[in-house]
Amino acid sequence: MTRRQGLTVAIATCLAGAALVLVSAGLPWVRATSRTSTPTSERPDAFLETTVSYSARDAAPAASPLGLLALAGVAALAGSRGRGRQVVGVVLLATGAGIVATAARVVVAPRAVVVAPVTSTAVKAGPWFAIVGGAGVAAAGVGAARRGRRWSALGGAYDAPDDTGRRAPSSDTDDLGATWNAVERGEDED
Repeated sequence: MTRRQGLTVAIATCLAGAALVLVSAGLPWVRATSRTSTPTSERPDAFLETTVSYSARDAAPAASPLGLLALAGVAALAGSRGRGRQVVGVVLLATGAGIVATAARVVVAPRAVVVAPVTSTAVKAGPWFAIVGGAGVAAAGVGAARRGRRWSALGGAYDAPDDTGRRAPSSDTDDLGATWNAVERGEDED
């Protein structure tokens, strides 16, 4: 895999994972059902069944902010280089792990989300989307932490000018990057 492909895969994986987490925030995470006996003189065996759905806001309040942090990580992956990109990778790994842990807690113990006594609980689609999205964010973080230093960076147009007012050449060593940097400096042969 080339340098540019590695960066593209990491950005796409992180973006897809962040999107899944943010979409999951609007889905139901837990459904709780309670039955209350409501006998009347006409129906002594009557009961009232109440169903309540809990979203990520109730079940896992950290999921949405972590999803937004992962979305910001997409821009940070694209705009950073070298050791900075490795640091972004570590942050994304921690973010993805936090998302997975938060959602897994709901899957393992859905009754902990419910505040009232209930007869049954069911885990819905929301935490599963968040787990898959968090795993994608963590995978992008691992890739960036391990290989991000070698991935290509933004072109020289985004570098700060040096003391003479000219832009410093980019550290890209691949042919396309070197050619583009030469064109930016006005050194094209045509």
